[in-house]
Amino acid sequence: MGQGRELQRVLYAIAVRALLPEVRTVVARLIYLADDPTTFELKGDELEGLVNEAAGYLSAAMAILRSGRIAPRWEQDALYDDMRLALPADRESYLRRKTSEFRAANQPLNRLWSAST
Repeated sequence: MGQGRELQRVLYAIAVRALLPEVRTVVARLIYLADDPTTFELKGDELEGLVNEAAGYLSAAMAILRSGRIAPRWEQDALYDDMRLALPADRESYLRRKTSEFRAANQPLNRLWSAST
Protein backbone atom coordinates (compact mmCIF):
# COMPACT_ATOMS: atom_id res chain seq x y z
CA MET A 1 0.00 0.00 0.00
CA GLY A 2 3.03 2.32 -0.01
CA GLN A 3 2.32 3.90 3.40
CA GLY A 4 -1.27 4.50 2.28
CA ARG A 5 -0.34 6.25 -0.98
CA GLU A 6 -2.29 3.66 -3.00
CA LEU A 7 -5.36 3.92 -0.81
CA GLN A 8 -7.19 6.46 -3.00
CA ARG A 9 -7.13 4.20 -6.06
CA VAL A 10 -8.04 1.17 -3.97
CA LEU A 11 -11.05 2.97 -2.47
CA TYR A 12 -12.18 4.08 -5.93
CA ALA A 13 -12.00 0.48 -7.14
CA ILE A 14 -14.03 -0.71 -4.15
CA ALA A 15 -16.64 2.00 -4.85
CA VAL A 16 -16.85 1.01 -8.53
CA ARG A 17 -17.34 -2.63 -7.60
CA ALA A 18 -20.08 -1.73 -5.12
CA LEU A 19 -21.91 0.72 -7.39
CA LEU A 20 -21.45 -1.10 -10.70
CA PRO A 21 -21.52 -4.83 -9.93
CA GLU A 22 -22.04 -5.68 -13.61
CA VAL A 23 -18.59 -4.30 -14.50
CA ARG A 24 -16.17 -7.21 -14.82
CA THR A 25 -12.83 -5.43 -15.14
CA VAL A 26 -11.85 -2.50 -12.95
CA VAL A 27 -8.72 -0.44 -13.58
CA ALA A 28 -7.86 2.29 -11.07
CA ARG A 29 -5.75 5.02 -12.69
CA LEU A 30 -3.96 8.04 -11.33
CA ILE A 31 -2.68 10.57 -13.85
CA TYR A 32 -0.27 13.35 -12.92
CA LEU A 33 -0.88 16.23 -15.33
CA ALA A 34 2.50 17.91 -15.13
CA ASP A 35 4.84 18.85 -17.97
CA ASP A 36 5.20 15.18 -18.83
CA PRO A 37 1.91 13.47 -17.82
CA THR A 38 2.43 10.16 -16.07
CA THR A 39 -0.19 7.43 -15.59
CA PHE A 40 -0.16 4.88 -12.78
CA GLU A 41 -2.53 1.91 -13.01
CA LEU A 42 -3.72 -0.74 -10.61
CA LYS A 43 -5.54 -3.69 -12.13
CA GLY A 44 -5.95 -7.43 -12.01
CA ASP A 45 -4.23 -9.41 -9.29
CA GLU A 46 -2.28 -6.40 -8.03
CA LEU A 47 -5.49 -4.41 -7.47
CA GLU A 48 -7.23 -7.42 -5.93
CA GLY A 49 -4.35 -7.92 -3.51
CA LEU A 50 -4.42 -4.27 -2.45
CA VAL A 51 -8.21 -4.36 -1.98
CA ASN A 52 -7.78 -7.37 0.32
CA GLU A 53 -4.90 -5.68 2.13
CA ALA A 54 -6.96 -2.51 2.66
CA ALA A 55 -9.83 -4.58 4.04
CA GLY A 56 -7.43 -6.20 6.50
CA TYR A 57 -6.12 -2.84 7.70
CA LEU A 58 -9.67 -1.52 8.03
CA SER A 59 -10.58 -4.52 10.19
CA ALA A 60 -7.47 -3.94 12.31
CA ALA A 61 -8.29 -0.23 12.72
CA MET A 62 -11.86 -1.07 13.75
CA ALA A 63 -10.57 -3.53 16.34
CA ILE A 64 -8.22 -0.88 17.75
CA LEU A 65 -11.07 1.64 18.00
CA ARG A 66 -13.38 -0.89 19.64
CA SER A 67 -10.70 -1.72 22.20
CA GLY A 68 -10.58 1.95 23.23
CA ARG A 69 -6.80 2.09 22.68
CA ILE A 70 -6.46 4.42 19.71
CA ALA A 71 -3.21 6.38 19.72
CA PRO A 72 -1.96 9.45 17.88
CA ARG A 73 0.27 9.15 14.85
CA TRP A 74 4.02 9.12 15.23
CA GLU A 75 5.63 12.45 15.99
CA GLN A 76 7.39 12.57 12.61
CA ASP A 77 3.88 12.87 11.11
CA ALA A 78 3.00 15.86 13.30
CA LEU A 79 3.22 18.41 10.49
CA TYR A 80 1.05 16.28 8.22
CA ASP A 81 -2.18 16.57 10.20
CA ASP A 82 -3.16 20.09 11.23
CA MET A 83 -6.55 18.78 12.43
CA ARG A 84 -5.19 16.42 15.08
CA LEU A 85 -6.44 16.62 18.63
CA ALA A 86 -4.62 18.84 21.07
CA LEU A 87 -1.95 17.20 23.19
CA PRO A 88 -0.93 18.26 26.72
CA ALA A 89 1.15 21.45 27.07
CA ASP A 90 4.30 19.43 27.84
CA ARG A 91 3.97 17.37 24.68
CA GLU A 92 7.51 15.95 24.69
CA SER A 93 7.20 14.59 28.23
CA TYR A 94 3.77 13.16 27.50
CA LEU A 95 4.94 11.45 24.32
CA ARG A 96 8.03 10.02 26.08
CA ARG A 97 5.84 8.50 28.80
CA LYS A 98 3.26 7.11 26.38
CA THR A 99 5.47 5.91 23.50
CA SER A 100 5.34 2.21 24.39
CA GLU A 101 1.56 2.29 24.89
CA PHE A 102 1.09 4.10 21.57
CA ARG A 103 3.26 1.55 19.78
CA ALA A 104 1.27 -1.31 21.30
CA ALA A 105 -2.06 0.29 20.36
CA ASN A 106 -1.03 0.95 16.76
CA GLN A 107 0.95 -2.28 16.25
CA PRO A 108 -1.62 -3.91 13.91
CA LEU A 109 -1.22 -0.95 11.51
CA ASN A 110 2.58 -0.61 11.67
CA ARG A 111 3.14 -2.53 8.45
CA LEU A 112 0.83 -0.16 6.57
CA TRP A 113 2.55 3.03 7.73
CA SER A 114 6.10 1.71 7.45
CA ALA A 115 5.86 -0.10 4.09
CA SER A 116 8.00 1.54 1.43
CA THR A 117 6.07 0.21 -1.57
